[in-house]
Amino acid sequence: MGAQAIASPAAGRPLADDGYGKDSWWYQAMGLAEAHKISTGKGVTIAVIDGPIDLSVPELKGQDVKAVKSFCSNKPTGTGAIANHATSVVVNIIGNGKGTTAGGVGVAGVAPDATVRTYSVDDSAREGLQCTADPGDRLGEAIDAAVNDGAQIINLSVGGPTSTKQLDEALLQALQRDVVVVAAAGNGPEDKAVNYPAAYPGVVAVAAVDRHAQPWKNNVEGNREAFVISAAGVDLQTGGFDGNRWRSDARADGTSGAAPLVAGGLALVRAKYPDASANQLIQHLIHNPGGTRTFGKDLETGYGVISVPKLLASDPTRWPDVNPLVAGEAAATPDGSATAGQVNGTPVSAAGEADEGGSSMGLLASGLGLLIVVGAAAAFILSRRRSAVGGGHG
Repeated sequence: MGAQAIASPAAGRPLADDGYGKDSWWYQAMGLAEAHKISTGKGVTIAVIDGPIDLSVPELKGQDVKAVKSFCSNKPTGTGAIANHATSVVVNIIGNGKGTTAGGVGVAGVAPDATVRTYSVDDSAREGLQCTADPGDRLGEAIDAAVNDGAQIINLSVGGPTSTKQLDEALLQALQRDVVVVAAAGNGPEDKAVNYPAAYPGVVAVAAVDRHAQPWKNNVEGNREAFVISAAGVDLQTGGFDGNRWRSDARADGTSGAAPLVAGGLALVRAKYPDASANQLIQHLIHNPGGTRTFGKDLETGYGVISVPKLLASDPTRWPDVNPLVAGEAAATPDGSATAGQVNGTPVSAAGEADEGGSSMGLLASGLGLLIVVGAAAAFILSRRRSAVGGGHG
């Protein structure tokens, strides 16, 4: 597949290799400085279902974020390794750009004025959390809670190889209640195929690309038909903990970091076009990829790489109010002349009858487990395995 631009940075300004905050390559590539003149996500509620979060990191000071509930331990908050993953995901959505790098610069988020509510489903027993419910059921409970609390977009940078009946039902309810569900597709080589909930019909499954908009080498190999969209996910400034110390210069590879960029991007669009339904936002997303790519899907990036400028440039309500990812092909034109899935119909079940009694689905950190922290190899993964990448950026 030929290269395609994620988005055009400011004219004549090259993408920074080692910048932070608004100088991060992915921030520039997504055209966020210009996008924020149009929309900052204000008025949109995003639920982040992940691990515990540390609300004290500098990027979250003054931001509209609240840790709502844990479905595993008594507290939905924490610090250090236990809070690494969720905190990194959230700062990439609403980070205020203030942190620990030179000049006090930190991670600048995609939708800095959005409202974020977090729900912890972590199952890392080694960190002292007591989890009894099946991981898939726990995810289902958290999704139900987020929907009932008014989430308009849900980000899931977690997943596993199988689903459960409770998770399926929760996802179906979210889709039927006008919620956009965004999920990390997973990471190879450990993950062999797109994980659930990303693999569930109707969910926006996110793959990763590098700064040249080339597919990440560790995007999963199996079930790539489930890829919906791609976003920056290689050498991504996410922030992370070095022991108990937060480092804004931490970088990561993987789909866990790519998913919140999509969730944040959709929040910008939903804030600008509040009358657009979740179905129309998904239609709009897949019809407006970056670069010169025409409408169509492939096994490398799904419908292409997210383009926030294109998404903000036109009204999503011109698209049919139909989820194009459910039981049919996406509409080829805004008038819906091509066949599309049902608006509130029942998606094909993601889990077979064998899953109805529960499964051994292990939550994983679809990407930020590859967190690179200068001077440390601490990597937090929601499953019971760890990965680390040597080296760092100083």
